[in-house]
Amino acid sequence: MFIHQFFFLTATCLLHACSSYDTSDPNIKCFPGNQPGRANCKSAYGKIIYESDSTLDVNEGHVEKISGNCAVMVDKPYDLKLTRQTIEDGFAKMLSHCADYSGSYTLPDFKDVKLSTRGRVPYPGIEQDTPSDKLICHPVTKNRSAPEDCIDAYDAIPTNADGEFLFEGSTCTSVYNTVKSCTVAIMSSDESDQKGHEQNNLPNGVNM
Repeated sequence: MFIHQFFFLTATCLLHACSSYDTSDPNIKCFPGNQPGRANCKSAYGKIIYESDSTLDVNEGHVEKISGNCAVMVDKPYDLKLTRQTIEDGFAKMLSHCADYSGSYTLPDFKDVKLSTRGRVPYPGIEQDTPSDKLICHPVTKNRSAPEDCIDAYDAIPTNADGEFLFEGSTCTSVYNTVKSCTVAIMSSDESDQKGHEQNNLPNGVNM
């Protein structure tokens, strides 16, 4: 009997040692192998900007902030009021379960609201804190774009009288165009309308 009890206790201890995070809440999922760090994540969600009444902007469906090696995300339906207290309590609970690992938490009291964390993506990935004037060069593939095709693709994007890019006649937060070997994509990280420049001075946000 003593041998069986000893084996059971040993097996139980080993089982808990293999799982360094708490799996007791089915709404929280922790992902081993990726460790953005609890302190980094706490600093990241502290950077989220709220309205004067301490709620998230109802027009925001996705919010992302980063600090150190941790990026935090809030995904919610539009028009839903979500308080700062709810978000910070949710992240705190998830971090208490996942420790230094990344994870996600589907808030049980709200429909389609998810908090999540992940590690910083390596270069040439673009993060929320990447400087707007930083040039990002992607590895050259065998199907390299011809520079003249990129210039033609950029020049062919329609604009209004103020130089703002248009999509189907309306200003837009992102636009793309393809000419032969090159696709030019211009995207706004803060959902603001984009304004064009001369072809020899392409904006740094242009992906080719």
